[in-house]
Amino acid sequence: MSAPQAGFFRRTLADRPFLASALALAVPISLQHVLTSLFSLLDVVMLGQVGDVAVASAALGGKLYGVLSLVMSGVGGGVAIFAAQYWGKQDREGVARVLGVGLRFALGAALPVSLLSWIAPYWLISQFSHDPALISSAGGFLRVLALGFPLAAVTATFAAAARATDAVRAPLVASVTGLCVNLACNYLLISGRLGLPALGAQGAAIGTAVARVVECGLLLSILYGTRRGAAPALTAMLRVPSFLVRRFSSLVWPLAFNELLWSLGLFIYYVVYARMGTSQLAAVSMVGPIESICIDLFVGFGSACAIVLGRELGAGRPERAYEYAWRFAVLGPLLAVLVGGVVLLLRDPILSLFDGVGAASLASGRDILFIIAVTLWFKVFNMVACMGILRSGGDTRFVLVFDVGAIWVIGIPAAILAGLVFELPVAWVFAIILVEEFAKFFIWSWRIRSRRWLNSLVGDEPA
Repeated sequence: MSAPQAGFFRRTLADRPFLASALALAVPISLQHVLTSLFSLLDVVMLGQVGDVAVASAALGGKLYGVLSLVMSGVGGGVAIFAAQYWGKQDREGVARVLGVGLRFALGAALPVSLLSWIAPYWLISQFSHDPALISSAGGFLRVLALGFPLAAVTATFAAAARATDAVRAPLVASVTGLCVNLACNYLLISGRLGLPALGAQGAAIGTAVARVVECGLLLSILYGTRRGAAPALTAMLRVPSFLVRRFSSLVWPLAFNELLWSLGLFIYYVVYARMGTSQLAAVSMVGPIESICIDLFVGFGSACAIVLGRELGAGRPERAYEYAWRFAVLGPLLAVLVGGVVLLLRDPILSLFDGVGAASLASGRDILFIIAVTLWFKVFNMVACMGILRSGGDTRFVLVFDVGAIWVIGIPAAILAGLVFELPVAWVFAIILVEEFAKFFIWSWRIRSRRWLNSLVGDEPA
């Protein structure tokens, strides 16, 4: 099978176990991402009631954790890939070993950053700003926030393993509980309610640190209380063979670099928009959260794809993995067409929420929302292909080269030429940047058909 063939949709819709497994994985993961985005928005709103310094402090103090979270995302991705294949192979000891490796890598990154942020938070902040008030506020924010970095590393690693081993609801329950605790603490401590002191940005940091404790503790309690696959004994996690460390490292470093360089590329896009003018940046920033929520709806679909395919590859069923890959690659964009249609229908009501924004920004935002709606389907295809299909077989180096290459070789030069050299309207620049997504669409399609990603990472282990 080189691509979807006759009877593809009939076979897909008739395969109830496949659909049930995909939805059982995708819905909780997507829901967790959407809720996280919404709760983050509420945090910003509450900090905005205190003042600009509080908002800037949280943004600046959180930058360091943002970089660390990209590294942990790479580690979690590696854990999920290996754990899914071990689970498909019905090798619980392998799951335990890869969880142990993942914890070493995650804590190896989190502990030094946490220690530095606790010892010298004001020095770190002073590298980004020279405003004494901001340094004082953001430094205090970072020092408290740093307490939760190691717990966040443990949570991310166990959550990745849990999703790959049929315990997908545990991370959702723990995350939503943590978010609610964070929101409640922020409500009480940022502005000072129920007789508590008004701590501003530091109150937000305390809320986040408390939420980290609750989320990590609850996740481990659920996993070990139910004795699911991602709850191995400590001794099992400590027995890590050297060959697994090497394999894990070779898989994870491309994932981590991919996240870092891709995020930096997106930041440069915003630098271009900012150089174009305040109105242009406002237009993109205004509709940015809408695009993020649309993408968040399909993050779970991509993660489910990686887990389902990983299990099939680990079980030694590459042909079924290939069939399932095309099912995900087709169903994702079809669902994205529906979501894009909803965005088109709600375009004007969405923009009516920004009644304080200038007419030029609103007009540009309307055009950009149209572009987002009609191109969402191939962005979702790229996400499923990159994050789900290719990574499921450990094809992370290929993904690194072409995912990062597309944004740096095609997207960024196109943005600079269109926005700063030819000074085109911001909606045109937004559309031209999507050339890199079109390029990746054809690259990923070719790679999927090549079958070179159909690799078992756990099938030839030394005795």
